Amino acid sequence: SPRSARLTTVDAPEGRERVLEVRVDDPQGQPYALWLAASLDRHDREMASYWQVSSLVVAIAGALLLLGQWIHALSLSTRVGNLSAHMRRLRAGALDHSPPEDPNDDEIAELRQAIAETTERLAAARTSQDRLVADAAHELRTPLATLRAGIDVALRRERSNAELRTTLEQAREEVDRLAALASSLLDLAALRASPLDRRPGDLVAVLIEAVDAARMQAEEHGLLVRMQAPEHAPAEFAATSLRQALDNLLGNAIKFSPAGGEIAIELVHERGQWCFRVLDCGPGVPEPQRDAIFEPFHRVALDRPGKGLGLAIVHDVAERHGGRVWVEGRECGGAVFCLALPD
Repeated sequence: SPRSARLTTVDAPEGRERVLEVRVDDPQGQPYALWLAASLDRHDREMASYWQVSSLVVAIAGALLLLGQWIHALSLSTRVGNLSAHMRRLRAGALDHSPPEDPNDDEIAELRQAIAETTERLAAARTSQDRLVADAAHELRTPLATLRAGIDVALRRERSNAELRTTLEQAREEVDRLAALASSLLDLAALRASPLDRRPGDLVAVLIEAVDAARMQAEEHGLLVRMQAPEHAPAEFAATSLRQALDNLLGNAIKFSPAGGEIAIELVHERGQWCFRVLDCGPGVPEPQRDAIFEPFHRVALDRPGKGLGLAIVHDVAERHGGRVWVEGRECGGAVFCLALPD
């Protein structure tokens, strides 16, 4: 039986060999040594080939990974560069183009979408501002021209006291028109510039105050104001801005309703929002003008008093509260102005 065995690797002239040395005893107890040797040349060649192939595969994978990272970095650099170039154009005042399209779906694509939406809003704001300035200049030109013409006529020759008084009264009317226009413009500018102070409150309380104030004006025009609202309507809103919007809606209804008619204002809760509905018995608003009526200086009836800024203020109040305002027609005639605010 074997007493011991030893496995070693030796360097032979033909190459490395694996040698197994075993000591055995014959039946008479005489010890003998047995050596078994196997060449490792094939094994060494296979291992060398394995390491060569492995190194080549690792090198190729690393090169591909490096190439992919380079392409990805180049793509990121291009996309960020496009946004940077767009921001430089924005600083220069160029708002007529959106940033280049980005088909990806990652944080940079979300940033690009946010910048594109901001660019559109800035462009719309500048267009609105330019239109407001142009319309304001046009509205100011008429009373100023009338005022100057009256003064020029009065200065051409000697006038009696009565004639001068008439001229001064006409000039006073034009000054009042200018003052009313300036006041409306200041209200609109202040509304857009000041932060919206939204606080929890009861919409019904603001509605009652607006209706009480409107009833005095309505009585002078022979109109009846009817209100329908729940006991409480809790919401978060800016009371001063909302009161101004309600005053404008009720004043608009009084201005266009004939004497002997009725104006109704309702407060209802529907689809997760509070909706003020002002129903008048006036001529109504033609459907093609129902969107434009909320733009500054837009007037449906030019023979009625006003500067076309009241509904623009209502529109701004609604948007800044996260709501909206629109106008509908009535089957019995008249218009329904709806101001919806989130609850």
